[in-house]
Amino acid sequence: MRAIHEALFRSQPEEHAFRIERVSGRVPPDLRGTFLRSGPGLMQLGAANLNFFDGHALIAGVSFDAGRAWFRSRFVRSPLYEAETAQRTVLARRPFTNRPERWKNLFAIKFGNSAMHDVYAWGKPGRERVIAGYDPGHFTLDAHSLATLGRETWGGAAAPGIEMSPMPYPDPHTGHLVGWLKVPGAMKPDTLRFVEVDDEFRLVKQTEAFPLAAAPVIVHDLRATQRYYLTVEQSLRLSPLRALWGAVTAYEALATPAGATATLLLAARTEPAKLLRVPLPAPVQIAFHVVNAFDRGDHVCVDLATYAGRIGFEAAAPKALRDRTGAQPAHGPEPSLMRYVIDPNAGRVVESRKLTDVPGDAPEVADSVMGRPYRFAYVPTHGPNSDAPDRGAFVYYDAIAKVDVDSGSSQRWNAGPDALVSPVAFVPRPSAAGEDDGWLLTYLVRESNAALAILDARALEAGPVATLELGVHLPGVSHTRWAAGLQLSQ
Repeated sequence: MRAIHEALFRSQPEEHAFRIERVSGRVPPDLRGTFLRSGPGLMQLGAANLNFFDGHALIAGVSFDAGRAWFRSRFVRSPLYEAETAQRTVLARRPFTNRPERWKNLFAIKFGNSAMHDVYAWGKPGRERVIAGYDPGHFTLDAHSLATLGRETWGGAAAPGIEMSPMPYPDPHTGHLVGWLKVPGAMKPDTLRFVEVDDEFRLVKQTEAFPLAAAPVIVHDLRATQRYYLTVEQSLRLSPLRALWGAVTAYEALATPAGATATLLLAARTEPAKLLRVPLPAPVQIAFHVVNAFDRGDHVCVDLATYAGRIGFEAAAPKALRDRTGAQPAHGPEPSLMRYVIDPNAGRVVESRKLTDVPGDAPEVADSVMGRPYRFAYVPTHGPNSDAPDRGAFVYYDAIAKVDVDSGSSQRWNAGPDALVSPVAFVPRPSAAGEDDGWLLTYLVRESNAALAILDARALEAGPVATLELGVHLPGVSHTRWAAGLQLSQ
């Protein structure tokens, strides 16, 4: 692996706050808000190493106002972070990382929560909270300093032991935050319910608890149309004995039964709500992320980033961890952006098509078209000459694509041979005259100093209108969000 690929996994143990002085180009003067980033900051604890997706969360953001920009980063001070940094070792098993001592993974079924997956801002203007999201639970952060305030429970709905959707979304149809809560089933199937939270963090709606196919079952991203909540139940099933024995990670103990595919789950937003299970056509086994979803007459259109096989997260491990476990990156299936048209009355897919030939994941669409018919999606991808150790892993992507989902055509900007891109955020111009009238923001991972690029969504191939040099190292990025109006402390 090249140095740029290993830079993804090099920790940044320090926190920073500074004004950004080195800018190539010009920051748009009417860009106002904060570009938030979630990702690992700490992946090495003494002699122990963590997989990228198990590292301790470093939440960071660049705030913009009147052509100026400033940066701030803070670790999520979860109980696990406090304990492991104090003892400088890995104390809890993770989905993709075992503890270094083989026997300590035996029958270890309680995993640690590193708070490392997504970050979002929610609440009334001026009273927002920044929240670090991960399946085992969320943490509330101060909206200006990013200091950790405590657990987020969505109005008390997320009691200890209940899993939370790591990527909740603002619902344009109600103005609520929409997510799911999952109760692990142990000897019975997991159960899932969809919830809505208002801008005062009160639980205002929830469905009944729907039984899933097994325990555990992986669900991840979600969306809401006017009539349905939806998410995807992955095809992976756990081998309990392999997981309990502890010789492999929990993810390595998952496999897809022969002939199984991922299943789309839809729940009506009106009473009585029932869960509709729609198997996706073969060979789709995994679809972690939703591009968008919307109602079309009596049907529902769901656009997904799909994989025709198991994703190998071994490619997201630092070299020291790969050397210890013997795992090496290998090219897994590349993602395909697919549209599925569902007939809820028949309970099946009635139409499917590939949206584009561009492989990509961690998609973004404009907030103005979320949950509605749309035309453009923005996805990290790779250039034609990519030498990534796993071309199917979005952490290694080095380009951004703008995809026209109607025609399948695309535009692409490549960050060059010495940079990797993060998932993007789309920010509309204040007087936007169309769905794509705005900017795309992406963090650039480099071997040494990280940067942030601002691109014109209507002229993507022209390259950045501004590149902001951060002057500090940042590891790879899991997900990003734009928080309009939010300003971090300088």
